[in-house]
Amino acid sequence: MNGNVIANGYYSTSTQSVSNIGGIVGSNYSVVTKCYNVGIITTEYDDIGGIVGYSSSGSEINYCYNIGTITGNNFVGGIVGWSAAEIRNCYYLDGTAMYGGNNMTSMNGIEQKSSNYMKSSDFLDVLNINSNIFKIEPEKNNGYPILKWQ
Repeated sequence: MNGNVIANGYYSTSTQSVSNIGGIVGSNYSVVTKCYNVGIITTEYDDIGGIVGYSSSGSEINYCYNIGTITGNNFVGGIVGWSAAEIRNCYYLDGTAMYGGNNMTSMNGIEQKSSNYMKSSDFLDVLNINSNIFKIEPEKNNGYPILKWQ
């Protein structure tokens, strides 16, 4: 994603409320893999993530990263707001969110990394495990990995 998300206002009924806002997916019930978010997400709602807002049991989030700043109310994470998913090899930029997900300092499969590391060939190698989908072109995306087709 390369745009910002700003969610204002309020909507609620006895059965619905506004939440589950993500840089890539709001609510995940399947698999999210090999993607990234650079956009800023600003809202007053719950379950806000740089990649996924809410991810259900049985779903997956794999080989993703976020460098956009994420702010919200409850369950705000650099990768996922709230999750029961299997998460593997996901990373968020130091200082973009207080937590990786579920309001937890550490969460399996999510790591906070420095800008220098996320622009390195070592990080590119990690993202490209089992595929060769990312590349780094220093003049694009401020030196962070992009998808090869970009």
